[in-house]
Amino acid sequence: MTISDDDDLTRLKEIGRIVANTLEAMGKALEPGMTTSELDLIGRKLLED
Repeated sequence: MTISDDDDLTRLKEIGRIVANTLEAMGKALEPGMTTSELDLIGRKLLED
């Protein structure tokens, strides 16, 4: 990936924050016995919001 200008960098940083927040929330939602499908659904819902 090539970063062409400051706007590209700003957008990549925002995407990184979104992904980090999603992973953190998914980690907090983990429960023993949870399937990967259930975890995927949580991640999908978080990213769609």
